[in-house]
Amino acid sequence: MGIYLICFGSSEKNLEAAINYKVIGVNQKRSFDKNNKAYLLIKRDDEWTVIARANIVGEGDVNPFEKPNKYRIYSIENVEKTNPFVISDLLREEFGNTYGLTLRAPNLISAERFIRELEKRFIVG
Repeated sequence: MGIYLICFGSSEKNLEAAINYKVIGVNQKRSFDKNNKAYLLIKRDDEWTVIARANIVGEGDVNPFEKPNKYRIYSIENVEKTNPFVISDLLREEFGNTYGLTLRAPNLISAERFIRELEKRFIVG
């Protein structure tokens, strides 16, 4: 098992829609493996910040996002918000200067040290 990093750019509106409707979206050409954890990120002050995490449960049918035709929708459950924390440094350490590619097209991340550090920093709040 691994995790996905789901990035909302700087769109607070899409992030809140994801949390409220318990869905995440991915480019139509991509897909997610269900039963994995997703961390929801937003870019604030040029830093990637973790806001919440949830479990991916399968394809969904409610699409509350701006530009809805752009996204394939997946339902999530067990949404937990955290005291927001920046992970830009952790991303650079784990993925180098190309970490933006990891954020642009979410792939399953199985790097144990990276996942442990995310879990350690995550404080339900």
